Amino acid sequence: MRDPRFTHKWTDEDIAKVASLLKQGLSASQIGYAMEVSRNCVISIVHRNASLRGIGFMPQNERPPEVLSLPRCYVTPQHRRHEVERPKLRVVSNNVALMAQDWIERNKPRRFCTGERTDPHTIKQFLADRGYALSGGFEGYNAITGNGVRKMKLRWSGVMAFVDEIRVREGMQPFKRQA
Repeated sequence: MRDPRFTHKWTDEDIAKVASLLKQGLSASQIGYAMEVSRNCVISIVHRNASLRGIGFMPQNERPPEVLSLPRCYVTPQHRRHEVERPKLRVVSNNVALMAQDWIERNKPRRFCTGERTDPHTIKQFLADRGYALSGGFEGYNAITGNGVRKMKLRWSGVMAFVDEIRVREGMQPFKRQA
């Protein structure tokens, strides 16, 4: 849903009120505050409406003293758009144990067996143990054949996705973190 301050439908009464406030010498932000719309919304209607454009905004040095003595109107909390939830601050420190604990809290620990690696030789052996043949390396395309699978030509990311499928089927953690 769009913010009503930015999708205001101007009625004749609203335009008359803006005209009277312009004649009093109020600024766009003061008029916006009085009308519960944004400053830019007021500037836009004054620009688009010929009668309001004829009145125009009074230069600051020509404004009456009673208008200049009014407090500046900033957007108040009830007029402000909904605050975006800010991410929790990360720990940055020389304390390695504290940083490790922070990382584990954010990323959830993953358990791998000792010696598990993702280099081409280890992956080739992993696939060979399961009846697949891998040809190629990191560069270019890699071909996987065997175990009733039609020859697949994949980039290294595709090979790793295939290996992760096998690892998940066998109850192991995938190498690539699942979103």
